[in-house]
Amino acid sequence: MGDILLRLLEPDGRLHPCPASRLGAKGMWVFPIGVQSFTEEVPGRVQSLEVPPHPQTGKYGVIVDTAGLSTPRFRLEVTFGNRGRTINGVSYSAQEIHDDLRAFLTYYFDERSRRTRNRQPLIEMAYSDFYQNRHWIVVPDSAATKRMTAQEPTRPRLSLLLTGVRPINRPARPANPVAERLKPQGGASAALELANLCPLDGRA
Repeated sequence: MGDILLRLLEPDGRLHPCPASRLGAKGMWVFPIGVQSFTEEVPGRVQSLEVPPHPQTGKYGVIVDTAGLSTPRFRLEVTFGNRGRTINGVSYSAQEIHDDLRAFLTYYFDERSRRTRNRQPLIEMAYSDFYQNRHWIVVPDSAATKRMTAQEPTRPRLSLLLTGVRPINRPARPANPVAERLKPQGGASAALELANLCPLDGRA
């Protein structure tokens, strides 16, 4: 818990509250579990130009120009399982967590659109993955694509594509309640605490 988070930031770096989200109301949405799939690609900046046919051979040609590499793109795929979980003392169903993440992303687009119309400074979205050590200002391609299959009709999956804009400094990592509870004691009691905090939703 706490390995991946999204933040809404004001131009001065302060968190921007998100009234549309319960889990991200303060401007930070922490993934309650790890993603099931992570893909990072760094595409090349390639431009091609078709040229007229060669006067002797009659064949067309292409001029290709490369200008280094572009910024990375991160694709995350996640499912929050079938069972609910307790986050910050509040119980949420898996569907509520899905919907809350999409509401957080939707608010980002709506708020930027509103500020653009009013000619106000725009908020930005920051993506941090502490496991992969990736920390970027990003632009999501959508409010997350939702996919359900006949094999798993009750467990929706979300796919999110984030395009990097610029790297940022590593932020403070959110507190991990599992690690905190495991510190003072070991043995069976610690194992029970771990089981209570981390039900194996993703494997159900």
